[in-house]
Amino acid sequence: MYTTSGIPGEIAEYLLGYQAEYAEEPPQVDPDTERVLGRPGRTLARWAADHADELTPGGASG
Repeated sequence: MYTTSGIPGEIAEYLLGYQAEYAEEPPQVDPDTERVLGRPGRTLARWAADHADELTPGGASG
């Protein structure tokens, strides 16, 4: 069985399960990130909030 986008059903189920687990318990920002970047790391949620204007229609680039 394939999804309407052509992905095998088993793969789609795996990806959805992975996303659900990630949403419930996102990974922690690695402490080495600050050492490498010279500033604290951000979670995806923090990055998205920081760039929300750029990610919306008519935002910074539109």
